[in-house]
Amino acid sequence: MAKSITVKVLDNCYVSPPPNSAPQTSLPLTFFDIPWLFFSPAQTLFFYEYPYLTNYFTSTAFPNLKHSLSLTLQQYYPFAGNLKSTPKSGKPELVYKEGDKVQLTLAESTGDFNHLSGNHPRDVNEFYQLVPNLPTCFSGEKHLIPLLAVQVTVFPNAGICIGLTHHHVAGDGRTFNNFMKTWAWFYSLGDYSSPIKSLPCYDRGMAKMNELLEEDGIIVAAEVFGNTVKKLDKAFLGGAEKWISDWEVMFGSELHVMVSGSPKLDIYETDFGWGRPKKIEEISIDTMRAISLTESRDLEGGIEVGLVLPKSKMDAFVIFYNEGLKALP
Repeated sequence: MAKSITVKVLDNCYVSPPPNSAPQTSLPLTFFDIPWLFFSPAQTLFFYEYPYLTNYFTSTAFPNLKHSLSLTLQQYYPFAGNLKSTPKSGKPELVYKEGDKVQLTLAESTGDFNHLSGNHPRDVNEFYQLVPNLPTCFSGEKHLIPLLAVQVTVFPNAGICIGLTHHHVAGDGRTFNNFMKTWAWFYSLGDYSSPIKSLPCYDRGMAKMNELLEEDGIIVAAEVFGNTVKKLDKAFLGGAEKWISDWEVMFGSELHVMVSGSPKLDIYETDFGWGRPKKIEEISIDTMRAISLTESRDLEGGIEVGLVLPKSKMDAFVIFYNEGLKALP
């Protein structure tokens, strides 16, 4: 019989950007954001080797993780906010106000770190204890959904797992990747006064200010807009009025497979000072009918593919896959 795995919660806290460091913000969802409301939150696990006891981690690393997360949220403040909708308007938007926060959970697991962070098939149910839930709350007539929650799980004398649950409407894969790398950068650097190389931008429109401030700035702006419109392929938004209804039908069908992630994000370069992640897993593919793609940790130019299937189908897939490899010239 398989050994029972327990995960014990050691601390439940909340982390906000530093006081008065981020502006109150309300960002309406764009047409291209709306489809992500059909999806469940992404659930990502970062496994790091960390051969120390839990007490050592909680006294040395965890306080710094909280502080560096706060500084990261100062730059990515919408992540500390909520997805809000009201019955009257029916229009969802991302809102952040002073005092909004991210739930951060510290836990300890009796699980086998090397098993969970390996490259062999594992039971996806073993991973769900390592990711936090995103609660839904009501404030008056407002329906509020937090955009990010974090859980750090210690495997004593073996490693740690940083699990994140986040809504894609708050940022695409590259934005989330930059968020993680900024957090790791703050944590490992220790010098919080150093400037960040690349800051996120939450404006809905951008322009090169130096060109617009010149004498012919208005002409430059008109030419830019005109040329951009001309370059747009008329077919690009063809049938856009039916996209949402078509996607809803697709998501409800059995005959679709989606792709999560990208092998171009260098996500294995997310180093908090403990070395590169031993393994990264996107477990939300379990409910998305999707496969995950990341760059290979150890093979340059390689790709890691994540797949979730019932055990009987996974066993059959492994057989067919191995036979296919043997048939290659």
